[in-house]
Amino acid sequence: MGSWVWPSFIQSIFKESFSKITELILLKTDDRFTLTFMIIVTVKR
Repeated sequence: MGSWVWPSFIQSIFKESFSKITELILLKTDDRFTLTFMIIVTVKR
């Protein structure tokens, strides 16, 4: 059971930290490259 709970737990933490990092990136760099990169990452999910 633990082996099933653990990956999802890490995954949720990774998603939260990833969204926060992307927010910081969007706030600091407001150019087309960043926006394009974000779109590509979102589509690939």
